[in-house]
Amino acid sequence: MNKKKKVFSLLFAAALYLCLCAALFGCADSEDENQSEAADMIELSNWQFTSGVPNNAITVHSENESYVFSCTVDNGQFWSYNDQKFVKSVELNPEETTWWIDSSAANVDFIAVTIEESDSICGYAVIAVNKTQTTYTAEIIKSALFNEAKTTEQVKELINEAKTNYNK
Repeated sequence: MNKKKKVFSLLFAAALYLCLCAALFGCADSEDENQSEAADMIELSNWQFTSGVPNNAITVHSENESYVFSCTVDNGQFWSYNDQKFVKSVELNPEETTWWIDSSAANVDFIAVTIEESDSICGYAVIAVNKTQTTYTAEIIKSALFNEAKTTEQVKELINEAKTNYNK
């Protein structure tokens, strides 16, 4: 009987250890489980150095027509088609486009995009614009759609973290 108790105790300890490990490793990735990629919702096209020609386009896509994409730029500006002027932030509905315009001496500019639905933030993206004297390149460095709504402060923190970690 002692041998059976030892085998049972070992099996129970091993099962307990596996459950504990699964729980610990599951918690480590809990942030990633609550979000998915949003990069395919943002299209970057015609990124080049020109003057007076609408280039450096940011187009947003979504099958969810109630999404509103709020774009804010750190150093540059956007051309607001609706307002017919240059602005630091613009709101886009799905399938709309805005154009980034260089307006600073900084070598890198960041564009933050929050995806909102009914006053809830359900996703975000961060775009890095790299500049030289004659070229611009843009890339989406972070993007996510959330399974649960986030607060403005939580999303600002995620955006700032992506900017800080860029090219580290």
